[in-house]
Amino acid sequence: KSQCIWAVSRDVHGRPIFARELRLGMGASAGRPTEDRSLQYQREELSECEEDECAVCLSGLDRAPTFQLAECGHSFHSLCLASALQLSPLCPLCRQHVSEEVALSLVQTLFSSFEGTSSGAAAALAAELLTELRARGPRTIDAEFSAEETIAALQRAVQQRDDSKIPYVAALLQAGEPESHVRQPLEVRVAAVAALRKLVPAFPATWPGWQPVLQLLTVTASSSTLSEDPLRLAAVQALREVTRPGDPLVLPVAQQILASDSVGLELRLAAGSLLQTLAVQDDADTVRAALLALGDEHHTLRGFGAAALRKAWPQNRDETLLQGLALLTEPGAGLPEVRQQALELLGQLSEPGEPLSLAAAGLALESERDEAVVLAALRSVTRLGRAGAWCASDAMNGLLHLITEPSRSASLRAAALEALPRLAPRG
Repeated sequence: KSQCIWAVSRDVHGRPIFARELRLGMGASAGRPTEDRSLQYQREELSECEEDECAVCLSGLDRAPTFQLAECGHSFHSLCLASALQLSPLCPLCRQHVSEEVALSLVQTLFSSFEGTSSGAAAALAAELLTELRARGPRTIDAEFSAEETIAALQRAVQQRDDSKIPYVAALLQAGEPESHVRQPLEVRVAAVAALRKLVPAFPATWPGWQPVLQLLTVTASSSTLSEDPLRLAAVQALREVTRPGDPLVLPVAQQILASDSVGLELRLAAGSLLQTLAVQDDADTVRAALLALGDEHHTLRGFGAAALRKAWPQNRDETLLQGLALLTEPGAGLPEVRQQALELLGQLSEPGEPLSLAAAGLALESERDEAVVLAALRSVTRLGRAGAWCASDAMNGLLHLITEPSRSASLRAAALEALPRLAPRG
């Protein structure tokens, strides 16, 4: 209608701007008009809008699902009303205040009443309106929605690849922080982390939101509450998807989990996988965390630790790290598989003639009873030994002990004889 002033424009973000605001904007800030003749004129003209039209989009109410405001009785298309309430908590027609309860009812309608291609847009608008309502007051409102409704909204946002919902998803996780008034149910926070895991990796490395998202996931993954292991697991898995190698913010998360005796196997495995992703060359902090994984009883986690250790091992000699790896080779320390893998790594990562590594291998040759561990020690000695070197004496003594011990198998004694010329000085 030509005399109805509710024409619609849109701002740079695609949000609706109503002609009322445009007309009154020269004398007041947008959305907050002063009581002047224009406003009086507007109220007089409102009655001329047809009651079978949506006053927001000026099309027939029968063209889309509608919603009636309880306070004043005015009806609008549900999607149009949601857009309007994002800008102002007032009825677009009479400017009467719309209560939070009514707005929540509209959100629930958007979540449940749309089907097919319209469901994605409805869920998106519902989430945006929910975020806007959260920002308008100190009271958190999400507790008024069921966990199923919130999880469904998150899943729809992921299906639509709607990255504009990342702030809303982050708000669900932040609601679990100690200073918050309402703590989201565990299943909602797990779903929120899963949504971030899907939505965030699509962004380029220059995206300014990387650090806030990483910090939020890091805080979530570092929770020390045993009952929240599923949430921590989801956060660690998400970090593996969104982080970049060498990130110093994320590495302490893996270290904390691997050093704890109270976390479950699945969480430890996720931390090991994250550690392998983070590993960069010449990184002593990653090596220390990898040593924790290497000493674990689970073979998959040891594999993650070994892969991270090989990648991050420093180019220059680091005695502290060598000692840490050598400790895992001591006879009787941990599982035989741990000692075997540690000895193999010493042989692969040490420089020829390295005294700490040769001493560890020599001790294993002399005292170790597990044949697979002894063979690993022999391989290390063969690679690292240098004939006549003073540092090879421990390893040579271990070889001689192995050769002369009758209880050892013939194959081990023969392998020791083959390795001896690499260490024994001429004559």
